[in-house]
Amino acid sequence: MGILDIFTKPPFEIVKLHMEKVVEGVELMNRCVTAYCDENFTEASKLASRVIIKEREADDLKNIIRESLPKSIFMPVSRGDLLAYIKEQDYIIDRAEEIVLNLEMKKILMPSCIKQSIKNLTNEACSVVKLLPPTLNSLVELFESSFIRRKEEKVHEYISKLDKKEDETACVEQEVMMCIFEWEDKFSCGDLYILIEIVKQLGKMADHAENCGDRIRCMIAKRA
Repeated sequence: MGILDIFTKPPFEIVKLHMEKVVEGVELMNRCVTAYCDENFTEASKLASRVIIKEREADDLKNIIRESLPKSIFMPVSRGDLLAYIKEQDYIIDRAEEIVLNLEMKKILMPSCIKQSIKNLTNEACSVVKLLPPTLNSLVELFESSFIRRKEEKVHEYISKLDKKEDETACVEQEVMMCIFEWEDKFSCGDLYILIEIVKQLGKMADHAENCGDRIRCMIAKRA
């Protein structure tokens, strides 16, 4: 797809393209974390490079949205609300990039319980992000239907799922932190910093996905 093709697309179609890059980057990050925990550091490094590329591609689309969205354009939501949404959506892949950059700093050997707990947290965080495409699609369907009530209820159902899944991820995040600190004497200060940072970034990724749902909720409320 050429750059001119992107500029001629409706705003929400470009937002969907950006979402695709975000999800692709997050899925690559998940594979990177798995390879790293399995001590396949060469594969992890290759996957990290691909995540960084996806982040740049997402940034390019984010900038296109900002530059091609004139204030006078007629849309079902305000320009400010759409830009606030895309900002949260872009933060997700920023966190994915931060995670793989931390992994690239050092090859850390971990006990199996920490490896598994980090894998579990990564899967949980990714599952929150994977709820975003159907949530966004349901919002577009709502706008296209001129706000049919059952369509609106469908959007709110997805947002509720986002909220619930983020809460579950936060609980797993706490468990992983406790697991790491139980083994803290086995790590150097540098190792400990990197592991804690990875866990925090995974939690933030889920937070930003939930924030996307909150932004969508605000868009609907302003049309009510």
